[in-house]
Amino acid sequence: MATTQSVSAALSTSCDRIPTDGPIVLAAKPFDLTEAPLAVARWLARREDRELHVISIVEEHDALAVAAGVMPLPARYYDEERAAITQRIAGELQLDSADGVLSRISVENGPTARTVVDLARERDARLIVIGTGRHDALGRFIYGERAMQIVRAADRPVLVVPRGATAGPLQRAIVAVDFSRASFRAACAILPMLTFGAELTLVHVQTTTPKAESDKPLSASTDTPCDDLFARFVSLLPLPPGINVKTKLLWGEPVDSIDVYARLSGAELLACGRLQSHTLAERIFVGSVSAGLLRRAHCAILVAPELHDDARADARAPLTGVNE
Repeated sequence: MATTQSVSAALSTSCDRIPTDGPIVLAAKPFDLTEAPLAVARWLARREDRELHVISIVEEHDALAVAAGVMPLPARYYDEERAAITQRIAGELQLDSADGVLSRISVENGPTARTVVDLARERDARLIVIGTGRHDALGRFIYGERAMQIVRAADRPVLVVPRGATAGPLQRAIVAVDFSRASFRAACAILPMLTFGAELTLVHVQTTTPKAESDKPLSASTDTPCDDLFARFVSLLPLPPGINVKTKLLWGEPVDSIDVYARLSGAELLACGRLQSHTLAERIFVGSVSAGLLRRAHCAILVAPELHDDARADARAPLTGVNE
């Protein structure tokens, strides 16, 4: 079982590894600069006094053309296409230029997810913002899967914004907590988005049969290992003034439990960590909690990554075992 000391030792350095000085990166579709993700990305850049870097990717299909016996397109075609997309995005950004946000546009050729992730890494982006696509089923599937690809490949938080989302400080946010470094990074990443007086609820799900439901303020007495872990988790968060923190212990299937609770709570943002330790079989047949939440999300969702050396750190200071 994880101890409060091991949680403290493990999480204390996690927030330090979140980029703090880089830009907000918006991954924009080449021919559809969706209003909601752009508005949210601009608001974040303005609120945190950062640059906004808009990245759009045009995928080349030369390999498919050659395989089909068709001559690939000349290089000038891609140059002209990138120039046209850059001009269109610049026009969209110009409409809101009065907010003083300094913007930079990059239109590149390559595989969408990997190129966005690589550029965000090169620029040490604070986070990546991406939309979920058009209203129709095909658009939601195509762009939803591209968002999923970016989430899976990213080494920094990714904020997935649905159509209809509004830009502004958040009143209610939920973090799905498994006491991992990834979930701690997710909690840290959303703190700048909360307004004074906002309610931040940390939710942990156990699959075992409940003995008693825990839904209490942190000032209440703690009498379970999970209460102790919650208290230590919160004590390490760099909370801004005026944020009201609650904890919630649920039982059942994690994705269903978190999704239902978030909807009933009126959450404006749901955050969670993404773990890389799933086996191939688990990814194919079971999937991850973050993937399940992304596919169901009714609100914006932020996913923070597990980093490559987290497994070694976990071996020194394990965080799992809460359910055991």
